[in-house]
Amino acid sequence: MAPPEPEPIVIDDDAPVSYGEIETSTALFGQTPLIETPFSVGVIGQGIIQERRAFTAEDALLYEPSITLPYSGGSYSRADFSIRGFEPDQLQSYRIDGLPYVSSAEIPIDDKERIEVLKGPAGLRFGFVPPGGAINYIRKRPTPQVYRSVSTDIDTFGSFYSQIDVSDTLSLGGTPAYSPSGKSPWSKNPPAKAPIQAGPTLGYRLVIAGDEFDDFYKNAGGDRVFGSLFLEWKPNEDISVWTSLSGQNRERRNYGGVIVDFDGAILDTGVRTNTAQPWSHSRQEYLDFAIGADIRLDDSWMLRTSTSYGDVARSGYQSFPVGSTGIRGIFAEADFLFGTQTWETWSHHTHLEGEFHTGPLKHEVVIGGEYRSTKQSRPGFPPGGQAFSLIGFNDAFALQTFPLVSADPQGSAPYHEYTEASFFATDVVEFNDWLSVLGGVRYSELQAGLLPPGSPAPYSESVVSPTVAVMVEPVENLHGYVSYTRGMTQGGTAPLPALNVGEQLPPVESSQIEAGFKAELVEGRLYGEFSYFQIEQDLEYINGANLYVQDGLRVHEGFEFLLHGQVSETLRAGVSAMILDAVQENTGNPLLNGRTPPNVPDYKATAWVEWEVPRIEGLALSLNTVLVGDRSADNVGQVSMDSYCLLNAGARYRFQTDSGKQWTLRAYVENLTDERYFKVGQYGPSPFPGLLPIGQLDYGAPVNATFSVQVEF
Repeated sequence: MAPPEPEPIVIDDDAPVSYGEIETSTALFGQTPLIETPFSVGVIGQGIIQERRAFTAEDALLYEPSITLPYSGGSYSRADFSIRGFEPDQLQSYRIDGLPYVSSAEIPIDDKERIEVLKGPAGLRFGFVPPGGAINYIRKRPTPQVYRSVSTDIDTFGSFYSQIDVSDTLSLGGTPAYSPSGKSPWSKNPPAKAPIQAGPTLGYRLVIAGDEFDDFYKNAGGDRVFGSLFLEWKPNEDISVWTSLSGQNRERRNYGGVIVDFDGAILDTGVRTNTAQPWSHSRQEYLDFAIGADIRLDDSWMLRTSTSYGDVARSGYQSFPVGSTGIRGIFAEADFLFGTQTWETWSHHTHLEGEFHTGPLKHEVVIGGEYRSTKQSRPGFPPGGQAFSLIGFNDAFALQTFPLVSADPQGSAPYHEYTEASFFATDVVEFNDWLSVLGGVRYSELQAGLLPPGSPAPYSESVVSPTVAVMVEPVENLHGYVSYTRGMTQGGTAPLPALNVGEQLPPVESSQIEAGFKAELVEGRLYGEFSYFQIEQDLEYINGANLYVQDGLRVHEGFEFLLHGQVSETLRAGVSAMILDAVQENTGNPLLNGRTPPNVPDYKATAWVEWEVPRIEGLALSLNTVLVGDRSADNVGQVSMDSYCLLNAGARYRFQTDSGKQWTLRAYVENLTDERYFKVGQYGPSPFPGLLPIGQLDYGAPVNATFSVQVEF
């Protein structure tokens, strides 16, 4: 039996069935159908990525209700994501095919088949991960038939995007390993994968993409070039050896939103306001190499192993407001020159999965281990490899350009090292057709610390992360579960203006209880999920003594709901939502007790409908909406951002020429009603004595239309 392969989610085929049956390794180590996993896993597949013209992870994850933005990405020109209201960690929260990726550079999605979001403490699966969960990017694999795609996009902001995607699976003799077809593997009713020649095969997937992009913010454009190659060699049906190489060069001018003044007043100077200096920019270079093998040992056991190397480099200049003067609109501005920073990561994962019986009980077990090492380098010391200086006093209503004051840091030296070694084991015990129990444990050792001479000694911690779950299937295609998970997160580093700035705090413990059900209904035409969760984590904050401490508790309690399906032969629809009550408790500070953490909404919901026009073959129209609740830009609720609702619409027309080429014309309009809204913000005390609090709120994009042409052959 050949090793299982990731299956595409195709929104223009029987998407509800595909979503329920697709196998994932994000929730557990083996390939498990999503409907059978005792955790919530959000999936953003090719249907959303292609039809809604998502060119970045932020574009794609807009439609996952558990995902929100924790802070502005404008300064470093990267995108990070909160899950269930908990902030991410750039070393721990993101994975590519299960292996870690440092998010100091934005993750490209051009070569990604889908994005999976594992919600809740993921200590069993990924080790030291923030309690909201982890985001796993799944690479595109070689297609069984010849596939070639060329696409071009342009939008009304002035951005231009193009992509080439080429794939095939060949026998080593040079002939196709599968019967050729004139159809794209993404089209409806693709041909059967009937092999015409037995023996070794070699598959490849080559993706090349690039864009010149602009934004509604003034002076916030940039460019990017990306390429990836995935190879898969199968000497026989029981062995798959694969390797992947990808890289990206990206440069963008930074942006900052409108100013929030000393008393919390929002100085709304317009949606196009960019408070960053024109010279403020970020350059990112990214290289990722991975190799792995899936080996079927017999009918019951499989060995999976993979190793990856990642090299992320970031350089640039920043400018941002650092305090208000107390005169309306007049604020102090600083530059931040961080030179060239690099993160070099090695990681390895190996596990054995299989099944056996003890009497009437069936066991599905996984045993394995993981190792990762990340080393960060940055320019010389002190003060930590960056230059940070006041450059002048600016006027929010009449922005001025200032020259750089700080000297550009030169050279590079080791700065921080992070290593983690883990061993794990899981056992799913099946008692009968309707009852099974999961038990799992992960033992992890973490060592992290600063490397410059005179730095505090690195701290070393070892933790055990257990997971238990009870799963029932009272009737066919209805799966219920109750699960308990524990996790640990690397403690934070005290920020400015805390008196203990730079102090590394110990790991933070978290736990989650989740209960829910997943179901396929109406002969597989309808798929639904419902879950309740409660997550608790020790709280980190600056206390009344101006010290950054671990005290009190964050409690996030909520519900998630998903329902989508094939309403009729020509109509598909879906709805999903998260309702969240997130509070801080027992902080010792009455201003913080009972408050919701910054940028955490009380709800997020999405809904969509897609209609294939009956009388015009190949034409489909779509409409979707995203609703986000009220949020605060600070810990005490002084600066609020109102709820908003985005309405987006799309049209797609497909036709096939006599030569067998399939053409797709798309138009997609975002924020159809041109709503003005703030998508993220921050507000807080100044790091400089004598200056008053200040903040920024980033506008979301106004109406924007994207036009696309794609040919597949």
